[in-house]
Amino acid sequence: WQYVNSLIVNSLAQVFNLKLSTLNSEYTPVSCALYDELELLAIRQNPAEIELVGGQKISILVKTIETRPSKEEFLIAATGQELRLDQIKTLNGKSFGEFC
Repeated sequence: WQYVNSLIVNSLAQVFNLKLSTLNSEYTPVSCALYDELELLAIRQNPAEIELVGGQKISILVKTIETRPSKEEFLIAATGQELRLDQIKTLNGKSFGEFC
């Protein structure tokens, strides 16, 4: 399982050009407002403009959100790409507060 997790982390880093040290850090729960906004985007199949913690900006179509046994939450894009939610700095130009 640890090997598979390592492959996922490396894949995420390559797809989104994230620093591995950031992805290997402990997960920080996100605000309920951000989570709710992502759920609405998934239901409505609306595109999202996301700025990541590292400053990179991406456009993505949110398919769903998943919570792993480790309690980490991931955005799953329509393309199959995965993004850990605590790596999101802004969503559609909005910042969100601390976790619930």
